[in-house]
Amino acid sequence: MFRALLIIALFCSGCVASKPELTDKTALYLNGRWLGPIWVSENPEFDEYAAAQSLADACKDVTGVRPEIRQEGSGVIASGSGIALGRTLAAAKAGIAAPVADGDAAVRATRGQLVFLVGNNPTATYIATGRFCEQALGMTFVMPGVNGADFKPLRVVGLPTDEVWRPSFAWRAVSGMIDSESIAWARRVGYGERPNCTHGLYAALSSKSEFTLGVNAETPANATGGRSAQPKLSHPQAASAVAAYSKAWFAKNPQALAVNLGINDSLVYEEADVAQPKGMYDGRPNRSDYVFGFLNQVAKLDWAPEGDRAIGCLAYLDAAACPKVKVNPVIFPAICADRIQYANPEFAKMDAANLVAWGRSGARRIGTWDYWFGRDVVIPRVHLPALTQSIVAAHQAGVCSWFAELDPLWVYDAPKAWVGAKLLSDARANPAQLAQQWFDAAYGPAAPAMITLYSRIEDVWGDLALRRMPAQWLVGWRDGCSAAELLTPALQDAAEKDLAAAERVLAKAPSDARHNRMRMRLAQFIVAWKLSVAEAGRSRLANAAGQKLTGQPLQDWQKMMAAELARDQAESELLRAQWPGSLPVKWSASVQPNPWPLLAARLSPDERKQLVIPSEAPAAARIAMRMADVGLPRVVAWKGLLNYPAGEWTMRLAYPTAVSSARNFLAIRAPQGRLFKRVPVAPGEVIRVSVDADVAASISEGAVVLAVRFPETPKAPATPKVLHAPPPPPASKTLPFSVRVWGRTVLEVPVGANVGTVAEVEIAFTDSLPTLREVTIERISLQSR
Repeated sequence: MFRALLIIALFCSGCVASKPELTDKTALYLNGRWLGPIWVSENPEFDEYAAAQSLADACKDVTGVRPEIRQEGSGVIASGSGIALGRTLAAAKAGIAAPVADGDAAVRATRGQLVFLVGNNPTATYIATGRFCEQALGMTFVMPGVNGADFKPLRVVGLPTDEVWRPSFAWRAVSGMIDSESIAWARRVGYGERPNCTHGLYAALSSKSEFTLGVNAETPANATGGRSAQPKLSHPQAASAVAAYSKAWFAKNPQALAVNLGINDSLVYEEADVAQPKGMYDGRPNRSDYVFGFLNQVAKLDWAPEGDRAIGCLAYLDAAACPKVKVNPVIFPAICADRIQYANPEFAKMDAANLVAWGRSGARRIGTWDYWFGRDVVIPRVHLPALTQSIVAAHQAGVCSWFAELDPLWVYDAPKAWVGAKLLSDARANPAQLAQQWFDAAYGPAAPAMITLYSRIEDVWGDLALRRMPAQWLVGWRDGCSAAELLTPALQDAAEKDLAAAERVLAKAPSDARHNRMRMRLAQFIVAWKLSVAEAGRSRLANAAGQKLTGQPLQDWQKMMAAELARDQAESELLRAQWPGSLPVKWSASVQPNPWPLLAARLSPDERKQLVIPSEAPAAARIAMRMADVGLPRVVAWKGLLNYPAGEWTMRLAYPTAVSSARNFLAIRAPQGRLFKRVPVAPGEVIRVSVDADVAASISEGAVVLAVRFPETPKAPATPKVLHAPPPPPASKTLPFSVRVWGRTVLEVPVGANVGTVAEVEIAFTDSLPTLREVTIERISLQSR
């Protein structure tokens, strides 16, 4: 598809009809002022108020003037000129309401000089404001963030045409929207929320031992997150237990459409005859009749209150195929597949036929679940023909809910996420024109060079799909071993020429705000690409470690060390400059492939004495870790998102109550303070601490410091590490509210420390209001078995 873009001519760009001159009766913005405010109801929902703020920001971007936001109430309703969002009294008085529909739908209607943007739910209203910005303000939301949109300054804004928006897919959502900027971007381009259709049987049945299999080869039976072995669905009381759980869940969540009752994320099933597979599907045993036969039993019981309710579940792994048994209409499955593999015609035919079968299965609603993972793959995981074909196939099969796990690195993944959003809104849209629009908006005159680069990357994924094996998913995801296969020296050379061409073209472009934003996006892509090249080079050397790289063991060691340190430097550079809304890239945390045991085993005693370990503590400790036996355990003392941080950390803040937790983040509303966490350690171990946080944009260097101390070993020095914040973009006239900081420190437990000693982790901050996204503390043993 990307090569086709190089010859597309969008003739409509030169065929804009002349418009009559706008007056204060036909405009929203004229003569340097907005003629009316943005209205919300007296008690707006969160998404409605967020939509108003987002719309006001967009209006200021294109005109330089921010409209006022007003609330109805005390006898005041929206009137005159302006924009009314959501379920206002004015909309009710005018008889304006969104269509009654599953998922999201919205209406845009003008009465006099008042424009109404009304969704059938608050999220749909937010999406309607994004469509207004695109169509009335001429904006393209390329990526999240203050510099993520493309637009031209406007002197006038007229009244828009009316619109009734009914998307091709009632529900459309992606994961990995981790902050307000990425959530705002998702709403603006058309993504909403997904219904409850995921793992859930573990929650319904794992608390009772009669329904579980005990300990299996993967994880303990009561493991959290649905990764335990599948429960005993053949148990005579299992269906009634699930129905009772579902009824109680709806009592606590009365507004929900569906309850999560999907199978666990496991391939371990009970041995009962009814659980035995009936044939194969895509190289896996087919147990769909067993799973959906059980859910049919639940559907016949008293599982939900009156009204339109659904049993949300997954058609996943061994239960992905459409069952032969008739499915109860209330069962709402999400059919899971890695659909970048639509680049393989055989897979595309198989999956499309399965979706059609599901559409005829008896289920009233069906969804799809895709895997668009971005940041954990060494090159952009983009194949637009496969994306387009899979979305069209789903729409033709009657799929109404679409979801993908995205977790983006925005400079790599934004084109597929944006084009996907537009196709999910209108499956009849021209994907080539959509892609051309995105690249023109993102890179302007450098679009042809970037399209050429993406076409090369698309070829890599196409070739891999053609070579796929049955049951093969997520090639290259979190797989350091495959990095070298994905980013070959030939692709590297060609890409560097494409990026150089893009830089030359943009260097000649005007030095205005719009083209400066394009330069920033290209610069960010180049930083990310340097990390990709460095990781591929490290992977290539590590994969070849068993073949003796140079024939000289000491040179092999030094060459590998240089590659690893180059990757670490590139990763640090990206983390300092990363685009808003991106999760941190952590290739350095991967142990695959681990060449150090092989390299160390070849060194003679004399060569070992010549080793030069880098003076930087993280690099030295990590290489020491990887020299150790690859089978040694990695003991995690504490790890994870801060769901309940107050109980995990000791806090000394300027204002003791200034702590809140939301969306798995720890938000601190005090300008200074310290957080402590004590972790037991042992001699011969390494402790590794990583911090990922947002801080105020005005942060000065040294305002956030990570330190690890050993208070019970007095002679052990502390190792403070300053978390740097990137400088504000030079093209930006206003600072963003917050910036991303990330840092890691690694050090060995001091020699002479006692068994049971503790490491004290401290995060200290001044002149900042930090939000901690993730703090990871790991203990790694360096002792031989």
